[in-house]
Amino acid sequence: MWRKVVPCILFLSLLSCDSGQTAGLDVDSLLFGLEKCQKNSDCQTNMCSMGMCLGFLTVSSDLQRAEIGAVFGKAAPRVRERLIDALAVVLEDGDTSSVIRARAADGLGYLGGDRVEQMLQPALAEHSEIIRFFAARSLHVLGNSAGTETLLTFKDHESEAVRILTELALADHGENRK
Repeated sequence: MWRKVVPCILFLSLLSCDSGQTAGLDVDSLLFGLEKCQKNSDCQTNMCSMGMCLGFLTVSSDLQRAEIGAVFGKAAPRVRERLIDALAVVLEDGDTSSVIRARAADGLGYLGGDRVEQMLQPALAEHSEIIRFFAARSLHVLGNSAGTETLLTFKDHESEAVRILTELALADHGENRK
């Protein structure tokens, strides 16, 4: 019996080691964190704060989201699809805070693909400026001209922080998300 079971287990474990992609990543952990931790390496996002893992939607800084976004790129295809589905639900939920919905739009930009672009397009017409900005930035880094056009409208924004984020995004062209 073991002669059949051991090769099957080895075969299945090799299937999950798919071109450097990480099959063991959990969507809830990546998006919300919330597990107990003592150090960064205890967390799938590699971010531990005050004994709790942080996720993409719970970190406040753009730099931290960029670090977690890089982890998204290592996720196995099934996990990536589940991340896209989960972020789409957050983005489309009008009862959710605009800040969290904007972070969902930002997260989708790290996942990319035609499906993501189609999900982000309606967000360019959102009433909320923060959602429009992050949807535009995500679309821009994915090479979408509608995203670039919308992003350009933020170049003269009254907030210096928004102007800086806009300039950085326009200069980036997605290199930091590949």
